[in-house]
Parts: sequence; C-alpha cells; structure tokens
Amino acid sequence: MALVRRNSYHFRFSVQFYDVGNNSMVEGNIFSVKPITYNRDIDGPVNCNITVDDMMDIMNMYEGRKLQCLPYMYLVGVAKCGTTDLFKRITLHPDFKAPTRKEPNWLSANRFCEASVNTFEGAHFWPYLGSNVGHDEPVENNAEYIYHMNSQARILINVRNPVDRLWSEYLAFSRSANKSAEIFHQIVVRELSIYNRCLRTRTLRSCMYDRPMAQFSTMTDVERQLMKQKCHLKPVDIVMLRRGVYHVFIKDYLKVFPRDHVLIQRLEDIADDPEETLIRTFNFLGLKIPSKSNLRKIMDLDIRNTRRPINIKRGGMLEATRHILHEFYRPHNEQLSILLNDSKYNYGPRG
Repeated sequence: MALVRRNSYHFRFSVQFYDVGNNSMVEGNIFSVKPITYNRDIDGPVNCNITVDDMMDIMNMYEGRKLQCLPYMYLVGVAKCGTTDLFKRITLHPDFKAPTRKEPNWLSANRFCEASVNTFEGAHFWPYLGSNVGHDEPVENNAEYIYHMNSQARILINVRNPVDRLWSEYLAFSRSANKSAEIFHQIVVRELSIYNRCLRTRTLRSCMYDRPMAQFSTMTDVERQLMKQKCHLKPVDIVMLRRGVYHVFIKDYLKVFPRDHVLIQRLEDIADDPEETLIRTFNFLGLKIPSKSNLRKIMDLDIRNTRRPINIKRGGMLEATRHILHEFYRPHNEQLSILLNDSKYNYGPRG
C-alpha cells in the first residue's frame, strides 16, 4: 500500500490518506491506515514502498506533485543538544538522501525525514488526536505513530546537561532584545513554581506533556492577560523546562521500539570525540563508513548552530539559577541514568 498525505483542517485534525491498494481515501489518524509493507528490493535503508504503476496513479490523481518517501531515520531531539550539526553531517554521507528541509514538523505540528526536534515531546495537538481525547496525558503519541508507519525506523536522540540546555535555549530562541541572566532567573523561578504546583495534583507525565502550560509558564503578566482575552501569541522568552526531563519522553520511545533501534547520545561525548560519534551513528543507521578522505571532509565541516557572538558576551546564568535548576532536574537525571543503565546520564550541576 502506498500513501500520499494531505491535510484536512477540520474537527479533531483529521488526516486523509490515499490507499493505492483500495483506490480510496482513508480518513482519520495514522492508526486508520494498516501497517505499511515496504519494497525491500531497493538496496539501502532508505526505501520507497511503491511500484511504478502506483506512482503513475498517484501522480495523475495529484496532478504531478512530488512523491515523497517515509523517513527511515528520525532525529527527534532534543533542541540545543547538537541536533543541527549532527543532522548536517549525516546528510553528507554519499548514500544518504537528505530531505528538502531539516524540520518538516509533520508529526509535531504540521500534520493538521524528518529531523524535527519537537517530535521528541509529542504532537502539539495530541489532546485532539484519536484515543487521546479526554485524557490529560497521551494514550497514543509520536513514538507509536512512527512505529506504525515504519516499524524498522531508527530513532536518534541527543541530550546534554539539562541545566546548560535550558540556558542555551533561552539565548538562542527568546525574541527579547533584553536577554539577561537576571531575567532568565525570574522566568525559571516562575516556571518552577508552576510545575511544582502541577506535580502536587497530576502525574509527572501529564505535567510534562502539557504544552499550553509550558508556554503559559514563561509568559509575562501582559502576555498572560492577552492570552486570557483569546489572543493567539507565542511567549517572547523561550524557557522550556520540560524538555530537559528526558526520561519521560525517552521512555515512550523505548516502550515501542527495540532498544537497538534507538540511539541516545550526549552532546558532551559528541564534543569530546565527534569522529567516533559520526562512525557510531553511521553504523547505527546501517550506512557504510566513508573512506578516510570522505570522512575527513565531513569532519572538516564548521560546527552548525553555535552560540552567536552577542549571546556569548552575555556570559552564563547566575549561580543561584544553576543551583535551583540542578535541584529540580536531579531526580530526573537519576531516573534517566537508571532507564539507560548508564551513570554518565546522571548529570551533576556542571555536567
């Protein structure tokens, strides 16, 4: 069965698929479509599940629009953990077919490969999808959607010390011209208060998957008032505390995918030995190791998405901020190290 997706922006964010086998449209969420059987005659890990006749039928139906294959690799996260740099180096492998853009965000937002770091923390509109309706945490999520579309997919996840990740995210994504360690501290204190209040009455997983609360917690009083008046806006300051609670989201992927289909790497290790990281990644993806000269070309690429000079001048966060963030993340780092059976994921205050 070959599938072509088109968005249908109406109640419950339904999606329509063209089922070539039955020559009909299938409407609903991803689980409405039977698991896909792939064409294994094509050499290499990145395959299309479609015949020439099927392709002609679809091209005629959709007036010659470009046909796309489902991704084999998903670099799902986490933001500010070296994903842009790793993705760019992977695309330079001679046997890798790069997508037209790094982050299509189809699973996380634009459904209503893929290297969308938002895929890690779930679809933006998960409360409206399928069996999630009426629940305060996902019953079905992106890990299950990916597995349903391609059970042989490979999942890449980069992490780093969550305290440093949060500061890096604030500097990179906040739209305020007045970013500072003091303002960051105020936002963190406010956000910690909101999450601690949430955790008194709800499960950890429920609080971490609550995207509206995550956005609301970073807003100023003025932004909150505008939001209460039904104004659609994004917070100026981006400080997504929940993204560093890695074990909650990683556990959802490990429940679905075999352990050898999920590669989790630390940015700290990537920085210490980038060549070994790349070789390990290529092996994981089933790609042959390039020749020494080609590997050197890939390694000579300038590091992507580094901190801008203006943000470097801002220095680091306050020590008081680092302390309270470490205390918040400490039990979650412990849970991550237990989940992965590796003590190096039990980050201290500075790595």
